[in-house]
Amino acid sequence: MMNIDLNEIIKFLGGIALVLAAIGWLVRSLISHFLSKDIEAYKEKLNSQTQVKMEQLKSELSIAAQTQQIKFSRLHEKQAEAIETLYKDVERSDQLSKLMIGNFAMDCTLNEKIEGAEKIAEEYLKINARFHSFRLYLSENVCNLFMSYRLFAFEPAMKLMDEIPNMEKEKFIQEYLSNVKGMTAVLEQLKSALETEFRYLLGVTR
Repeated sequence: MMNIDLNEIIKFLGGIALVLAAIGWLVRSLISHFLSKDIEAYKEKLNSQTQVKMEQLKSELSIAAQTQQIKFSRLHEKQAEAIETLYKDVERSDQLSKLMIGNFAMDCTLNEKIEGAEKIAEEYLKINARFHSFRLYLSENVCNLFMSYRLFAFEPAMKLMDEIPNMEKEKFIQEYLSNVKGMTAVLEQLKSALETEFRYLLGVTR
C-alpha cells in the first residue's frame, strides 16, 4: 500500500496555485496593458476627429458671420441712403411749402395762385415717388411722420389741381394757411426722427 504524504500534496497544490495565480496576474496585466493602449489610441483618434469637426464648424460659423455682416453692412448703407435722401427731400419740401405759403398770401388772382401750386405739386409728386421707392428701409415712425407731413404739405397743392369750384379753392387756401403751425410741428418731428435714426446707424447715441 502506497503512502500518501498530505504535506507534499498540499505543497504541490500550493505551488500550482501560485503558478496559476502568477499566470492569471500576468494575463490580466497584459490584457489591461493592451486595453489601456487601445483606449488611449481611441481617445487620441476621437480627440483628433473632434478637433477637425470643431475647426470645420468654426470655419462655417466664420463664413456665416461674414456673410451676415456683409448683408447687414449693405442694409445699413441702404438705410443711410434712404434717410439722407428723405432728409434732403424734406428740406426741399419745407422750401416748397414756404413758396406756396408766400404764393397764397400774395395779392394776386386765384388762377395765379393755382398755377403756382401746380408747379409745386409736380415737385411734391417726385418727392412722394422717391419716398415710396425706399420706404422699406425706413422705420414705421418715420413713415408715419412723413405721411402726416404729406397731408399738410403735399395734399393741398394736389387738391388745388383738381376741378373744384373756385369758391371752395379760396376756402381751401385759407384753411391751408391756418394749418401752417401744425405742418411746421410735424416737419420738425420728422427731421428729428431722421436725425436720430441716422446717428443710430453711425453708432452715435447723442
